[in-house]
Amino acid sequence: MTLMRRVRRRARDGVAPLFCAAAMIYFAYHALEGDRGLFAWIGLSRGIAQLQATAADLAIERHQGEVRASSLRPDNLDLDMLDERARFLLNLAGGDEVVILLNRPGAPSR
Repeated sequence: MTLMRRVRRRARDGVAPLFCAAAMIYFAYHALEGDRGLFAWIGLSRGIAQLQATAADLAIERHQGEVRASSLRPDNLDLDMLDERARFLLNLAGGDEVVILLNRPGAPSR
């Protein structure tokens, strides 16, 4: 056998493993990177966790608002709550009263 035939034969025998290795590297890269890869999935999982925490906080805030609103309904009127809201909205206080304004999160600033 000549040298050229040996080279061709070894090249032909090495093409299939080289092609398979390249394909495995390609698919492994895209399994990690890319739109649906492992790193994208981890980022989406973190985003979901943050949004669930935000949703839980908003649910608590909504419940507190519903409790406050229910105390102002005509069938279940809380006179202290009505007095507090009237004084806050009308900006009124008695001469012998001390007003302490609290800065609540989500409340409009003055």
